[in-house]
Amino acid sequence: PACPVFMHRAPESLRLMLMPLLAYANNETEIYGSPIPYNLSWAPHHLGVWPQCNLHPMQQEQMPIEETANMLIMIAWLAVNQQDVSYLQSYWALLDVWGEYLVGVLPDPKSQLCTDDFEGPSPHNVNLAAKGITGIG
Repeated sequence: PACPVFMHRAPESLRLMLMPLLAYANNETEIYGSPIPYNLSWAPHHLGVWPQCNLHPMQQEQMPIEETANMLIMIAWLAVNQQDVSYLQSYWALLDVWGEYLVGVLPDPKSQLCTDDFEGPSPHNVNLAAKGITGIG
């Protein structure tokens, strides 16, 4: 929910906040002492307890469309705003996997959790579909 504030007031801080998530999803946690193999085709929801990304993928609450679209939307915004994508060089394959995931499950998300996870999985959620389509760009 804080993303729009960071977009407006501190875009570089937003970029820096995304980097640990990209590293975790790209299986780069071993150098930090927590070799967690991330093997899902969507963006993670939760990384673990600070300062380590130590939560295994299947221990996370799964919000595949929600989190994947969020990441792609934020990264696209940063690319336009900062006019620099050099920091993404080692993540292109990962971003392709996420994009392909969204293409494969849209336009009709079957039954997934979204930000309103307190209501449980939401079948055929139009807001989730719209976010996913926006994430694909």
